[in-house]
Amino acid sequence: MKVTFFSNFLTHHQVPFCLEMQKKLGNDFKFVSTVKIFQWRLDLGFKDLDKEYDFVVKAYENDDEYEKAKKLALESDVVIIGSTTDELIEERLKQDKLTFRYRARIFIFLDGFFKTIFDKEKMKLFFNRHIKYRKNKNLYLLCANAYGANDFNLFRLYKDKIYKWGFF
Repeated sequence: MKVTFFSNFLTHHQVPFCLEMQKKLGNDFKFVSTVKIFQWRLDLGFKDLDKEYDFVVKAYENDDEYEKAKKLALESDVVIIGSTTDELIEERLKQDKLTFRYRARIFIFLDGFFKTIFDKEKMKLFFNRHIKYRKNKNLYLLCANAYGANDFNLFRLYKDKIYKWGFF
């Protein structure tokens, strides 16, 4: 089984999961970083973990790595996608392949609901990520906190397809 985890960049929160997946799956597990770690994070003392592990595919680095990430998005048996753009997995979603989104709450603050529904760009992003493919039978949600399911249930999204995940 081939599993690929997409996110913006590898963080210390994700490493234990990735190491366990690599132990179980070997070379059939990859983590795809889509952007280089932000300089402000490095200035705070964070390490660039993309350089530390051989299971990381750095899609931002060059065309070959980007194409490798695109191929993984289509050919993996399971894809987990977190904080990143959807352009690499868009074709996968169109083909209704087994895909897990993970995220924390939508409405972290009380005014978050209104900031989302009245912001054209945020609503477009929300639509493309969570509403557009809502009928996909193989698209699930992994909640990264205790209240995420409540937020998505308000919109009747991921009905019977929401799971507790843990916080990265």
